[in-house]
Amino acid sequence: MKKLKSESENPQEKLAKYIAEFSVKVFDKSEVALDHSVKNKDAFVTGNTLFVAGDKYTVNMNAPNVLKVKLPSSLTAGFPTYPIIEMEFAVPEKSKFVWYAHQLSSDASRKRRRSDSNPEEWREICRSFCCTLTDNEIGKKIKLVCIPYDGEREGKPCTIESAITVQEGPGVCPFEKRQKYTQDFTAPGSFRVMTYNILADLYADSEYSRDFLFPACPEKYLNIDYRKLLFVREILGYKSDVICLQEVDKKIFNSVLQPIFKQEGYEGSFRSKNGELGEGCATFFRESKFRMVLQSNINLIDNLESEASNKDLLDKITSSEILKEKVLPRKTSLQVTVLESVEDPKKKLIVATTHLYFHPRANNVRIIQGILCMRHIQKVVDECRAQGFDPTLVFCGDFNNGRMTGVHTFLKDGVIPATHCDWMCDMNFKHDFRLESACGYPIYTNYVPGFNGCIDYIYIESDKLEVTQVIPMPTHEEVTQYTALPNMVFPSDHIALICDLKWKK
Repeated sequence: MKKLKSESENPQEKLAKYIAEFSVKVFDKSEVALDHSVKNKDAFVTGNTLFVAGDKYTVNMNAPNVLKVKLPSSLTAGFPTYPIIEMEFAVPEKSKFVWYAHQLSSDASRKRRRSDSNPEEWREICRSFCCTLTDNEIGKKIKLVCIPYDGEREGKPCTIESAITVQEGPGVCPFEKRQKYTQDFTAPGSFRVMTYNILADLYADSEYSRDFLFPACPEKYLNIDYRKLLFVREILGYKSDVICLQEVDKKIFNSVLQPIFKQEGYEGSFRSKNGELGEGCATFFRESKFRMVLQSNINLIDNLESEASNKDLLDKITSSEILKEKVLPRKTSLQVTVLESVEDPKKKLIVATTHLYFHPRANNVRIIQGILCMRHIQKVVDECRAQGFDPTLVFCGDFNNGRMTGVHTFLKDGVIPATHCDWMCDMNFKHDFRLESACGYPIYTNYVPGFNGCIDYIYIESDKLEVTQVIPMPTHEEVTQYTALPNMVFPSDHIALICDLKWKK
């Protein structure tokens, strides 16, 4: 490069000489050369062309790009595999994903030179964000080529090869037998609801959980990379229209559930406990069945302290140091989503989901949480009515209570007597919803060493909705085949509840 010699030349003259000597020009989309005084930010825009010493370069501004991509640490035949991917200036659901399996087993491939230089050794197996591996891939490595796309432009392909080989699957899982009842999506006029505590990795991945909570489950089956293969396949296989999940890790929602379910036609949202903890509740709905009208998510204690209508309850709690210490630190949230039926926009659905406090000797705390939930749901109903429509409630969750406990009595009967053994308080509370447990009362929805019981529910307004099908629970033999839950074929310590509903005329 020649040095510009004259110190007396001003910067513009220097630039002009530099451009002349090195023949640097930028042409716009009409192939008109831009003046050298044009600023870079105006010159280097998508569609323009840069010429440097006769070489031509097309300007591509904010090109679609893959920032990070990672394959699961567990690859299992018969189960969906998907990348954890981060893009910029790209639309994941419009981008291209091409999966390959190595033609040779891992042992044979090690004897050959690097597979990257032998494209004929790779066999294309799938073109989709999510790829279900087959027995043909057992013992072989997987490769993914991702081409980011923004709807108009393709970016540079990104390739990643698995460090591990595909393993044999666990065989037939009990949820596959349940899915025989959900082989089709629901017909017009009805919809399918599911609630499921999927066991947060936050609680499964620790020495305490491995040694004391789930001692019967081998560590490899507690691993989230294994469990997520199972629960993604399980959840999608039920073909539900509304999905309520509890104990959802924020990282799993963002990197797994949201992108995969989006590809399958679902829209979803996540609410962490108090906006701080790494786990919370998630609600998904099938976009061909419903569209979202509004959302109203709360932290129960924030709501208790900020809503004037809760002053009676707050005064009662703060009058007792013991009760205050038990109630106020709890980080329970309530997720409320109002949906409109695509088939009949006059029909609106309120979908609420929560995960109440777990402690076995905290029935009174759960009653308070239940009261706060119903008060907020009533507020949302009042807002909907003010807008001219009367919604129907479906309230799902892990309530950590059996059918004889106070919170279930309150939710089902609409009142909690002051004399109830779980309450024993001189205050009566009620709500105006006529709720029933849509799936009845299974012997248990949670089965772990030392405890089993029915603590998960789908509550519906019995005067507005009718149950047309309840998906049968797995047999006791299936649940206890490996002592307790979770295990090789059950990804959670809870069992999903699924039912089909229709509006009453």
